[in-house]
Amino acid sequence: MLPRASVSISCKASGFTFTDCHMYWVRQAPRKGLQWVATVSQPTGKNQWYAPAVQGRFTTSRDNPMSTVSLKMTKLTSEDMAMEYCTRDTVRGSHCEPRHKPP
Repeated sequence: MLPRASVSISCKASGFTFTDCHMYWVRQAPRKGLQWVATVSQPTGKNQWYAPAVQGRFTTSRDNPMSTVSLKMTKLTSEDMAMEYCTRDTVRGSHCEPRHKPP
């Protein structure tokens, strides 16, 4: 990858009501643990929060009709080399209710 390159990725969600959930980006660098990168709020994506390491360089957004979340990464460095994952809340709570509630 060229120094200071830019990359955009997206993630299509399914199996839950997309607009009910904050969506998150996390990453895992080689031989490292998971690191939170960014959050985009529900339902509209009006608010975004970023890890200090990516603030001002990464931008997340959501497309509700397509149930898609995107991450634009700019000014990339070797420190950014990682596998990126999108996720939602993983426990029941006010931001994200499961479609099929357990008995």
